[in-house]
Amino acid sequence: MADVVLGKDAEKKLAAVSLSNNTIQRRIADLSDDIKSQVVRQIKTAPFGLFAIQLDESTDISSCAQLMVFAKYVCNDAYQEEFLFCSPLETTTKAADILEKVSTFFVSENLEWKNLAGCCTDGAPAMLGCYSGFQASVKNQAPRSKGVHCMLHRQALASKTLPKSFRKVLDQMIQIVNFIKTGALTSRLFKTFCADMDSDHQVLLYHTQTRWLSKGNVTQRVFELIRELKEFCKLKNKMEYYSWLDDEQWILSLAYLCDIFEQLNKLNLQMQGRNTNIIKFVDALKAFKSKLTNWKRKIQIQNCAMFEKLDMLLDSRENKMPELIEKGILKHLSALGKEFERYFPETSDEDLDLVRIRLHFQSKSFQMNARTNF
Repeated sequence: MADVVLGKDAEKKLAAVSLSNNTIQRRIADLSDDIKSQVVRQIKTAPFGLFAIQLDESTDISSCAQLMVFAKYVCNDAYQEEFLFCSPLETTTKAADILEKVSTFFVSENLEWKNLAGCCTDGAPAMLGCYSGFQASVKNQAPRSKGVHCMLHRQALASKTLPKSFRKVLDQMIQIVNFIKTGALTSRLFKTFCADMDSDHQVLLYHTQTRWLSKGNVTQRVFELIRELKEFCKLKNKMEYYSWLDDEQWILSLAYLCDIFEQLNKLNLQMQGRNTNIIKFVDALKAFKSKLTNWKRKIQIQNCAMFEKLDMLLDSRENKMPELIEKGILKHLSALGKEFERYFPETSDEDLDLVRIRLHFQSKSFQMNARTNF
């Protein structure tokens, strides 16, 4: 490969490179140290030396608790997000253990707590405890820093609310999925059954609580395979499951769940990505809460155009939405609005106007410079 791309001389040089395990390990460590030193140097040279950190503690497949810390700072007049360090938590995962790891890194790299402008964590008690949590400990070290609960995590928590009627449909759907997926033979038979019926999909998906987007993906897949599932349950003499899949109101409820989970997943994805900030988060959340109000108004006049799958089923049946479904949707939309209000207390526009104005003028300046250069 080196001979074809770079020539004989490059091939000889690469052939002379030692590829022993110790050499590769040492060079990986050297690369890691070099990247870390660059990030730390950029943090120290940031305006006023200010920076923010985000922490995530999770347990890997080998049951080892890992603490990952990310840093955000200003570099070359732009926000920079970089991975700062990862350290295992050998024993407990209490706030004191997390604080010790962060403090040790700060001391080793000569970073000062007084320059910490913000700290973002998830909602674990060890992180958010008001007396002995990590955020409280950070406040003692850096009184001017602002503690924030991860907005993605809060959005996932707020999205969990469901009325009993829809919760029952969701639980029954999960039972059907588990019946297919937990048995290896049943799973293979269902795959063959779907192939014989020329289905777009041949397997179902699992739903796990830790994967926030999976609930929408699983519901979507079940809805797309509902005809195959009904026939397969009848073939396997699972008449209870068959009765659910043959119930019109159950299918309408499933269609609504598909639509609302899709909207919630879109909101979650919209709040992800590099260079996102609280301004974008708040604007996206305000837009979604306005949508909830508008959706309730439309449901009351039997307009389901915003819920594509539910609207498609109602059009195919040429009938109005059943009263129980309408009440359930209105109740759910109202509950979602209240949960979003509870998890996201209103941020006053005055606190964000200055930042919005600055970003607006920066964008205008960039556009003018681009036109001038062109």
